[in-house]
Amino acid sequence: MIAAGLLDAWLTRGDPDLTPLRSLPQYSRLAHLCQTLVQSGCITSARAFLAALRFDGRTVDTAAAAAAILQSGSRDWKRILKDHGADAALAAYPRNRRLRRVLKSGECWRLADLAINGSDLISLGYSGREVGMALDKLLDHVIDCPSDNNNEILRGLAQR
Repeated sequence: MIAAGLLDAWLTRGDPDLTPLRSLPQYSRLAHLCQTLVQSGCITSARAFLAALRFDGRTVDTAAAAAAILQSGSRDWKRILKDHGADAALAAYPRNRRLRRVLKSGECWRLADLAINGSDLISLGYSGREVGMALDKLLDHVIDCPSDNNNEILRGLAQR
């Protein structure tokens, strides 16, 4: 289906609103296709549909996550990035300038950019699953209050 060009033919078939999709990257085209099929009731799961078409795991994961982003309609860029990752966010909104600005800004939206880590929390007395849960809460806080992405501030919040 894909190798034969049927996907491209479907995406532009008789619908002038879909013609611009032809120029989008593969993940984006697949995400938009899946979102359209889910909305019309043709499929119930983008992930299952893409897996049935025998796409590789990364394509299935990225396009299905992008379809979920499109389904949600959310424009909370840092939360989208946190929940789905940069590849899926860019697949959902490949031409969005605000999303690209967030990516270039260096603002914290993932655990790797957080000014505190699991070792810091362990030194504060956290253990096991508490560490991950606390890091998630701190990341949510930093997404809402970017200026608080400071080790001392986050340690103070973690001690409460």
